[in-house]
Amino acid sequence: MEYLPIELVESTLDNVDVKDLKACSLVTHTWRTLSQARLFRTITLSKPPNFESLLEVLEDKRSNQIASSVRHLEIDFGFLAQGGMRSDFTEAAELAGHIVARIQPRSVVLRGPRSGRRVTYRMLPFHFKHTVTHLLSMPCVEDLELDGLVFELPFEQFKTYFSSPHLRRLRLQHSFSELWSNDNGENYRPTTLQLESLDIHVDDNLDVNNNITSDLSQWLRFGPSTRLALRLWLNTAFWAYGNLGEFFTVHNATFIESLELTIGFRNNRVYDLSNHTNLHSLTIDGSNSPASLKYAIAVLSTLPPNQSSLRTVTLKFCFYTIHRKQWSDFIAFLAETLDPKVRLHLDVTTNLRAKTKEEEDSMFAMSVLAGRGVEAKLSVNDGTEDGIKRPFPFYLYSRF
Repeated sequence: MEYLPIELVESTLDNVDVKDLKACSLVTHTWRTLSQARLFRTITLSKPPNFESLLEVLEDKRSNQIASSVRHLEIDFGFLAQGGMRSDFTEAAELAGHIVARIQPRSVVLRGPRSGRRVTYRMLPFHFKHTVTHLLSMPCVEDLELDGLVFELPFEQFKTYFSSPHLRRLRLQHSFSELWSNDNGENYRPTTLQLESLDIHVDDNLDVNNNITSDLSQWLRFGPSTRLALRLWLNTAFWAYGNLGEFFTVHNATFIESLELTIGFRNNRVYDLSNHTNLHSLTIDGSNSPASLKYAIAVLSTLPPNQSSLRTVTLKFCFYTIHRKQWSDFIAFLAETLDPKVRLHLDVTTNLRAKTKEEEDSMFAMSVLAGRGVEAKLSVNDGTEDGIKRPFPFYLYSRF
């Protein structure tokens, strides 16, 4: 074993599961080092009884390569929302802080319960908050996700969590409900974000908050060379949250190259694309909304006349039924609205009990598309295959 080329050993270890990696770590000293580097590539802190033993491993000088091997860190604060002694929670959070201080991950996830008893920023011990804030300012962190934690902070303080110039990917989900602003931001220097991707989901049931009254463009801005992949969950909370919609559709639309809009069940405004002059890829996901077809038409109607940069449009719908005339009107609208060079990907799912008439109407749509030179594929599932929940999808690749 010790005479095998190191490249061959690494290639082998990259293709085995955790159980086999543990076994491989017992072969030789070299195999142990390489196996441990892969075993500890991702660390999840969610069970306080394991925190102390993990900290001991990271502090062991004989395994000093383990701390440097960590690439992804996830901290699930669900244990703070469970019943028990407050002192136990504080001790667990302190141990988590000591663990965080010994690693330099590239990706960090801070997660809390999205419902029930929420975990707030004030519940975290000072040492832990200080350690995490320091970690997020380090150049090693390029990917950050904040999901479910409640930050009862002024927005100018909250944005320090993702103000590092080294951060490239940011996901903010279900973490907006207690943020507030007490002025218009004129007394603060805007933070410049150098992001490649941004994902925002303001929870419709928990995060409706009218306390953000300042113009977000005074707090945040994108670097001049930004080419952003943006994903938004559109619902009433998104549009009610300060001027979040205007922040993207007006002030920063030209930075967006890829845009994915997921339509929530409650959505009362149309996302305006008229300023998105550099958009390359657009996805409208209406799988969660019964009014998705009408909404997609409304959004696509705002596309700027010059679509020279737009290459791909993906539409996802879920219908109980869609009739032949609706298909005809929709196909005609797409042909009239989209540039002939744009490639369209249409993904439609019907209900489990699809009727023959619905299938005939869908086949009619396929024939119309074929007549326009469209590459089309229709797949019909009856729901009997393992893992299939929605049985009637079909994918249409088209070039009008």
